[in-house]
Amino acid sequence: MNRVTEAIKKTEERIQIVLKTPDGQAKVDKCDKGMDATWSEYVKWQEIKSLAVVNGKLTLEEGMTIYGIMGNTLEHFNGQPVAHKVVVAKIISELLATKFPR
Repeated sequence: MNRVTEAIKKTEERIQIVLKTPDGQAKVDKCDKGMDATWSEYVKWQEIKSLAVVNGKLTLEEGMTIYGIMGNTLEHFNGQPVAHKVVVAKIISELLATKFPR
């Protein structure tokens, strides 16, 4: 089981519910723009993702899924669907609370 793809699926389902509400599209668009990463965040997130795989917090498959979403440029990540950005940001946020040996 890939927890990243499962979380994306659930997030996409929640977004579909929001889209059915009045001003739902505006809410999703605002969230999408708010999930865009800065260059320093992008670099840090890649590092945290790699440390999480090495230390067993993420499986290799989950790490590769996140890498695929993040891509090799900031523009690639910022161009991803909102559900993908939300899930990656949430996972990274949780991982940032973890102390990894270096």
